Formats: sequence, C-alpha cells, structure tokens
Amino acid sequence: MVLRVDVSKLGLTRRSSGTFYTKAMAIDAYEVLRQFVDALGDLNGVLLVVVLPRALACDRRRGLPAYRALYQRVVSEVADRERPNPYAGLVQVGATAA
Repeated sequence: MVLRVDVSKLGLTRRSSGTFYTKAMAIDAYEVLRQFVDALGDLNGVLLVVVLPRALACDRRRGLPAYRALYQRVVSEVADRERPNPYAGLVQVGATAA
C-alpha cells in the first residue's frame, strides 16, 4: 500500500486562501505523522510518502521544526551528500535534497 500525504497546506496562514489550518491543527497533523514514523517497523508492505515544501522544512513557527518530536525523527543528522543510502528508512527526494 502506498500512502501519499501532502502537508503543503499546513503552511497557509491566511483564512481567505481557502483551507486554513491553525498552528494547533498543524501540530496535530505532525503528531499523526510521528505516529506513522514510530510504527513503520510494524507496517509491512506500506510506503509512506510525505510531500513537504522546503519552506515548511525550515519554518520554526508552523513547519516541521515546530513539532520537535517528529523533526528529530526525520532530520538526517549524519548524511553523506555524495552517496544516498538505498536501504535507509527515510529518503529525501528532490532536486536539492539536503
């Protein structure tokens, strides 16, 4: 099973821009993602793909760093930028993956 989760709208802060999420709602969404990350060892046959804009990866107010429990699980502390690890549990895909 492939689950694709697009969290790009969590960064919207204007109520007039359609769907709006408060900071508390964004934190709740990050909590659900953290629970998925923690359960990945038990979820055989599941690929979780999270689409996260680069702006949310760095935004300390509404982005990924706002929820430290998830941020610490998915940030690559030690990474070889020249050779990707095909066996890693978390893989960053993009033109300028960090």
